[in-house]
Amino acid sequence: MVDADPAAPRNKELMNFTLISFLDTYDLACSLRPRAGMFGGSGVRTLHLRGPKKGAEDPDDESDYGRSREAARWPEFKTLIGRIERLGEQIFSNYGGGHVEFGRIFLEWLDVGATVPWRKLEGDYFERFNRLHLALRTNPGCMLYSGVEAIQLPPGQMARMNVMVPHSAVNLGASPRVHLVLDVRRAGRPAEAPALNLPEVVEEPG
Repeated sequence: MVDADPAAPRNKELMNFTLISFLDTYDLACSLRPRAGMFGGSGVRTLHLRGPKKGAEDPDDESDYGRSREAARWPEFKTLIGRIERLGEQIFSNYGGGHVEFGRIFLEWLDVGATVPWRKLEGDYFERFNRLHLALRTNPGCMLYSGVEAIQLPPGQMARMNVMVPHSAVNLGASPRVHLVLDVRRAGRPAEAPALNLPEVVEEPG
């Protein structure tokens, strides 16, 4: 994962997760119900909302990313993204300013009993971006794993997750689990500088 900012407070017990903030996700969570069919299949399902355009030469070049048709027509999604952008600006104001730059954004749906296989993500893209998970629909049987650490996110909790070590997720509960997964960094920082790890537990701006 990217190098940590020494000024940023960290959870003393967890090295691979950083709790960021609670966000009001009620409207977006409710809007998932009529759109459940967009995910298709079963088990672990993803719905990509921002990422490489079809036929992109370099899928890791975020400068050429675009939003999907589903994202463009989803008002609750756009509202929540706007709140996350304002939250990022509030955080970055303590570190010289800047605004949030997004990489890939997708919804990850885990059916009951589904498991995300263990894997480790590598490459320049994951050096540049922090991966955030925001719980939209969940239950106490849903866990995220990174390295030897595990965490359960309640609805509305956003957290940074280290995906450059082996990581996984599981839904052992009685209802589907849906997370909004976002890759973010501070826009305009020098290419050679590490992306800023986000501080722990920040209040959502009004």
